[in-house]
Amino acid sequence: MMRSTRQTFLLTALLALGSLATLPANAQFNFNATYTGLSTIVGLDANGYLTVTSTLTDPNATHRLTDAKFAQTVFVFVNPNIIVGTSTFETTGGIGADKLFTSYSGIATAADPANGIDVSNISGKFKFTGGTGAFANASGYGVWSGTVNLVTSAVSVNFTETSVPEPDGLALLGGMTVCGGSLLLRRRRK
Repeated sequence: MMRSTRQTFLLTALLALGSLATLPANAQFNFNATYTGLSTIVGLDANGYLTVTSTLTDPNATHRLTDAKFAQTVFVFVNPNIIVGTSTFETTGGIGADKLFTSYSGIATAADPANGIDVSNISGKFKFTGGTGAFANASGYGVWSGTVNLVTSAVSVNFTETSVPEPDGLALLGGMTVCGGSLLLRRRRK
């Protein structure tokens, strides 16, 4: 009987380890890219909300997501400035069905070109809000940081995913089975 229990436990452990390989491929993207380009001021309303758009590129971005489009609102009447926006990361020129969507928020240090402070440092957090193609149902989050030159409109911003993938149901079940099996064996030995 003891031999049968050990064989059953060994088979269960192997099945559980095999189920770990079933984690979805898009559970964590290991997304990292530094996009550069120019921003465009679309408008500034009387309440201090600045609307900015940017189309930036990174030929070395992970997952071939070389193009990034940003639409954001910056509240400029506070220091630091408050930033909220959305972005779309896509393959070169938008060719193909793979797109990754995010929403983000953060702050920007106030720049003052009149006093020689041309660059604003920007930083914050982002969240994957979905996608298309290989990134359908994308989820996760990360941090971003960069600079904006208010004289030249040059932007450089890095996005780095920091989320940890959630366990797949089968992998979680497999892990629980291994733990339960080892407790059962331990109990029978006593």
